[in-house]
Amino acid sequence: MLKKMEKKSNVAKEREKMILISFHVPQSYVEILDELVKMGFYPSRSEAIRAALRELLNRYKLNGV
Repeated sequence: MLKKMEKKSNVAKEREKMILISFHVPQSYVEILDELVKMGFYPSRSEAIRAALRELLNRYKLNGV
């Protein structure tokens, strides 16, 4: 089940530098992302995509963080 994101404190953890990447996705994906943001599950499209990428990397045990 999808849970709304909890805000994390950045005081104790230094933020990693973000790199801009661009890619194409179907319009239906964007509409779903926008709905998740509107419902408050994520603060932005970018954060929703980062969360999905973290989940993918964790699934394949490729996440070093």
